[in-house]
Amino acid sequence: MARFALLLALTSLTSLTACPQRPPPRPPVPGSLQLATRQSCGVLSGLDYDTSCLAAVFVLVLDETKRPVFQTCHVLPARSPDLRTLLEEPIIDITGLSAQGVVTFEVRGFHDVGALGTDPCASPATTDNWLFWGESEPVDLAQYDDGDGPPLIRIVLDCRDCTDANEVFGCGGIILQDAGVSPGTCGPELPDSFCVPTVACDKGCADDSDCFEGARSCIEDTCDLEVLTGGLCSPCGGAIACSDETVCVKKPGQAAFCAPPCPDALCPTGTKCNRRGNGLELAN
Repeated sequence: MARFALLLALTSLTSLTACPQRPPPRPPVPGSLQLATRQSCGVLSGLDYDTSCLAAVFVLVLDETKRPVFQTCHVLPARSPDLRTLLEEPIIDITGLSAQGVVTFEVRGFHDVGALGTDPCASPATTDNWLFWGESEPVDLAQYDDGDGPPLIRIVLDCRDCTDANEVFGCGGIILQDAGVSPGTCGPELPDSFCVPTVACDKGCADDSDCFEGARSCIEDTCDLEVLTGGLCSPCGGAIACSDETVCVKKPGQAAFCAPPCPDALCPTGTKCNRRGNGLELAN
């Protein structure tokens, strides 16, 4: 697990009194994003994921109602060959974020391959130039108001799936159409991708949380597939439909099942973002 350093300037807030006094400024609280990777970033640690086309890193901070309270997009001064190298140096500086309240941090990496490269920060909500993405659990910044810290904010990353037969991950799998060469398997736009189990839908479990963060029930040490929920890993095909939030997909040698599209949905633990065509097809 790697750490992606950042600087949090958490503004200390005090209650109003009859004669309010402005509290003295305090220095920024150094913090870091602790980044873990899912299998869509590659086997083992995922730190070998090719980021040579990564042009910018975007950080978004949301309050408890999912309202954006802060965002910044940092264009990289130099390219990093892989995630490991990228995470070695702090590259994000967040200032002016209040130390009050519960927030969620989102991180996205933008590539600049093809026509999308004119300004990688221009449309952060458009997923076509996303290379990796992730979100933290809710973080109560008030716990750092006394300067006791620093914050350590854990984010699990999913990565764009552009693997080929040689296990090339990331930028090495993106077709460089403008250069007239085709070394990879994906175009610059994000291919149709879905959150699929890394092993199988009916994997072993100890409780419901082991079944893709509660998407299925754990019955007799196995994630149950009998109940047709229309959600993740629900059987589908023919007259059995998926919910509005999932799509019926199929892997070779396996029965069809429902899966949410990514990155529209963050993939739950036990799944990865798998593109259509990489051992995954639509079932109906």
